[in-house]
Amino acid sequence: MKKNNLICFFLLALIAGACSKQNCSLSFISYKYKEDPLEKTTDTLGVRFDIDIDLPKANYLNTDEQTAFNRIKDTILDYMLYPYYRGKSTEETIRDFCDSLRSEFPDYESFYNYIISEGYTLKDWQPDFWWEYEVTVVPYTVSDELLSFRGRKIEYTGGPSQVQYTKYFVFDRKTGHLLTEKDIFKSENYDATFHEVAKMLRTELKRMLKNPSELGLMEGVEKEIDWKQVIPNSCFDVTPKGLVYYYELYEIGPRSVGCHDVQLKKSKLKKYLNKESPLYKYWFR
Repeated sequence: MKKNNLICFFLLALIAGACSKQNCSLSFISYKYKEDPLEKTTDTLGVRFDIDIDLPKANYLNTDEQTAFNRIKDTILDYMLYPYYRGKSTEETIRDFCDSLRSEFPDYESFYNYIISEGYTLKDWQPDFWWEYEVTVVPYTVSDELLSFRGRKIEYTGGPSQVQYTKYFVFDRKTGHLLTEKDIFKSENYDATFHEVAKMLRTELKRMLKNPSELGLMEGVEKEIDWKQVIPNSCFDVTPKGLVYYYELYEIGPRSVGCHDVQLKKSKLKKYLNKESPLYKYWFR
């Protein structure tokens, strides 16, 4: 199941990203790392890694752009490979990330003791692998005003399900600054704007849940949602049509609620936007 989820994430991100790109000179470099101990021997206890991170390529036209892209790289790596990134190169960060996690269970005895301490037995463990990490970061929207990325980290350490962390990033391309609601909405009456946007998010999510079976959810799931938590959460992406807010598993309710992308149309957001923000310029200029 987790493999299918990751494949879908890759395909959707790449397809949508390609559709939302404008004619702007920018390329990306992919940092990949893959390790599967079971490819060597089924007797090896180890950690399976699959890391694929795309970052703006260092073909800088000027110092300002170089500074901006370095800031984008710093922010993404700090979120996705925390706490192993501290101003090192991307390759060094990935290596330290993997080495640290791999060292947690260097031998069978420590691994077995961990299983027992968590209340499992070896029979509970899936036999095809022991421990798995997958990290992906892909560009989504690329324009002269902003760059957006979608990052996902998946961790499987046994049991019935995986742990997943998703982060959407939107950057001011000129400065490399990570945009939040404080940047894209007007500063005047910000609190009132925040509440209005929250109302729009709740209205849209309720509309989506009118047919919960289409989302793979049970009837009546809307009653399990903590609607006070359906607010602007700074985890948003930009498309040519609007903003997409992402709510992680457990963020707005129990596991049965699932995770959701909630889109707000740019036409409904226009009156609330800061006209000097990169987002406004991307949509309306």
